[in-house]
Amino acid sequence: MDTNVDEEIEATSVRINEVSNTYKPKKHKAKIVIWSDLTLEATTRLMNCKSYDHVRELLAGIFMLDNS
Repeated sequence: MDTNVDEEIEATSVRINEVSNTYKPKKHKAKIVIWSDLTLEATTRLMNCKSYDHVRELLAGIFMLDNS
C-alpha cells in the first residue's frame, strides 16, 4: 500500500517539475490604451504623438492637470 502512495507522490512531483520547467510567463506590452473619458478626437491626437513628453503634455491638457 505504501509503495503505491510513494509512486503516486513521485509521479505527481515529476509532473509538477515538468510544468514548472516549461511554463515561462510572457512579457506583454500594451500597444493602445483608450479611456472612456477620451473623445475620438483626443484619442486620434494621442495616437499621433511622436514622443512620451508629447503624450504627457496632451493628457495633461485633456484632463486639465498641472504641477501646482
